[in-house]
Amino acid sequence: MPLYAVIAFDKPDTADLRERLRADHRAYGFANDGPTRLAGALYADDGSQCGTLKIFEADSAEDVWDWYRKEPFYLAGLYADFKIVEWNLAFNRFPLKDWNLSAPGRIDRTQSAN
Repeated sequence: MPLYAVIAFDKPDTADLRERLRADHRAYGFANDGPTRLAGALYADDGSQCGTLKIFEADSAEDVWDWYRKEPFYLAGLYADFKIVEWNLAFNRFPLKDWNLSAPGRIDRTQSAN
């Protein structure tokens, strides 16, 4: 089954909107995580969240669009630039581990990955 990358950048001055919808966004993502293979936030130089990167496994890009057509951030118009493109994994050095997906806010980048 093909993989698809979703690359989305927020509209300027939408941090408040992102925060208001964060709980709904996470609830939808966790309740519908079947096709999600990798997900994470994108950050600007000032440390503020500026977008999202997700990898989906799906039969088609249209299936990924269907998923996003119900996603709270997308529905609210948070994104200025939003793309779905087919993606192929060429290299992977991420260690297998359980991620703390329920933790609020940003990942503490000062902590060791192990």
